Amino acid sequence: MLIQSFLNGIKVRILFLKDTILMIFWGIFELLMTIIFFSVIKINFKMEISDEKMFLLIGTAFIVETIYYAFFGSSLLNLSNLVVEGKLDNYILLPRNISWILSIINIDSLYLITLLPNLYLILVSYNWNIEDFFKYIINVFIMVLIRYSFQLIISSFNFIFINVKLLEDTINNLFSYSYLPRNIYTSFWKYIFIIIPVSLFANIPVESLLEKKYMIEYLIFGILLLFISNIFFKKTLEKYISAGG
Repeated sequence: MLIQSFLNGIKVRILFLKDTILMIFWGIFELLMTIIFFSVIKINFKMEISDEKMFLLIGTAFIVETIYYAFFGSSLLNLSNLVVEGKLDNYILLPRNISWILSIINIDSLYLITLLPNLYLILVSYNWNIEDFFKYIINVFIMVLIRYSFQLIISSFNFIFINVKLLEDTINNLFSYSYLPRNIYTSFWKYIFIIIPVSLFANIPVESLLEKKYMIEYLIFGILLLFISNIFFKKTLEKYISAGG
């Protein structure tokens, strides 16, 4: 089903080729604006951060979010529509892992093409070797796992409440600032981002890369969060009441 969803995503993007091209240019524009915004913050707050780390943080944040959204994001954000329209019933009856099916039904495969400018940014910003690249890839996928698991928990509230779109939008807006270095947050936001792991997604892969160390604890955290999110999904699904009665 994953492969079929992936291929369907490509077909949809090809049918709307102009939109896909526009999306690529928008991705480049968004990346440039983020670099400018980060540079302004860096100057105004007199942040002691190298250009290398700044570019790596920005590129990594976009990479994690792009991979997450292409494979899982569009599906999970559509869950509220399935509940409201009563279409969720069609999936509940399937003899498979419901949380996984609902997570990949709307894979946006060609959205991955927006990775290109971000990949270029990180490739030219650091002197890579095979070990560094391997470690970086692993950490990026751990962050995608954490991002997915956290969103699965948030999306599960759709089974209890009528509409959690405002909550989802708020959370996603916070994640758009994941490229900022962790040491700029005040004590208040540090506590907030313990609950909402915004500061992890770019910082952990980059810190692991620059400090030459593995972040095993985040792999454990990612697996644990995935386990918890699936349990939470199943428990909230039990409270789901079909729109049909």
